[in-house]
Amino acid sequence: MYTELHDIEWEHNGIYNYDGSAKEFGYNPADLQADPYFAFEGAPGETVEPGSRPELPFFLARMTDGEIELPDIQVTTSGVDAFGCDIAQLPSGSISWTRGGTDGLHIITRGAYVLDGDLPDYPCLIRLEARVDGRFADFKYLEVCSGRLPAVEHLPDGAVVLRKQAGEQEHTTGWHEAEVERGHVGRQIHLLGGTESGHVDYLFELPEDLEIREETTITLIAELSSKMPDARQTEVTKWPTQVHTLLNGIEVDCRVIADQYADSRGALSHIHGLWGRYGELVRIDVPACVARQVLAADSKKINVRFSVPRQETPGGLIVYGSRAGRYPVDVTLVVRG
Repeated sequence: MYTELHDIEWEHNGIYNYDGSAKEFGYNPADLQADPYFAFEGAPGETVEPGSRPELPFFLARMTDGEIELPDIQVTTSGVDAFGCDIAQLPSGSISWTRGGTDGLHIITRGAYVLDGDLPDYPCLIRLEARVDGRFADFKYLEVCSGRLPAVEHLPDGAVVLRKQAGEQEHTTGWHEAEVERGHVGRQIHLLGGTESGHVDYLFELPEDLEIREETTITLIAELSSKMPDARQTEVTKWPTQVHTLLNGIEVDCRVIADQYADSRGALSHIHGLWGRYGELVRIDVPACVARQVLAADSKKINVRFSVPRQETPGGLIVYGSRAGRYPVDVTLVVRG
């Protein structure tokens, strides 16, 4: 069986890896080969404006004779926001049939999935999954984005949000410059990585009007993966790395990141040509007693360091920004008083 390399890397519903072994995840091939065949038109992922209401064209095709009986098509929608949280309410939609015909080999029926409401007016990543008569058929990702996330944001509950893109690290890192990979989205860097051991620092300046109290807490959110010398897709054999996280020199977390993942779930990376790589969503809640130590070291700045020591599991590190990986998040600090 022959297939395009693009299919192997991108399609969550692919059947085989490069070496012919079965994929670690995927859908039932019988569902994909059922009659009629359903697919969203265009690329599997695209960028749309916040608050927009796009129509998503699709087609049904069959090789056998006879007209296509219109099946039951159901589309479910899910999404994640700039804090890595699931979105509770998203617009539903309906099917609009447009026309039928043939392309010479296939009998084609075309239509569109029309949203009944606007997409969220804030940055997020939306996934639409289509099922035909109950079987899986296809998916589509929508990156809802109009530019960079705000570097400073004040939430209604009084919390202050501080963000850095992956490429906004301090000038010095624990990696030699030649070993650092930078993934660009336009002029911004949304993927920063180094192999084996090293560290990367992000320096956050606290707003002057931020009031520090005894009960102040800190939450750190980031998407991290290990860093392989190449960009092979997700496999059963993993490439782990051990990451220590320090705030102002105080260790607040130590964990093993299991792999450098690369498959269709890395939708943001695929949309922007970064080979589908993605990481794990890391959320570190720093309690008030530890936050006091962090802020005692420096009450005006917080230096976030992700460190991969040489003597442990030096599997490298990739830091993802809001337009790469699987989650639309930058390196984010949430300070709550």
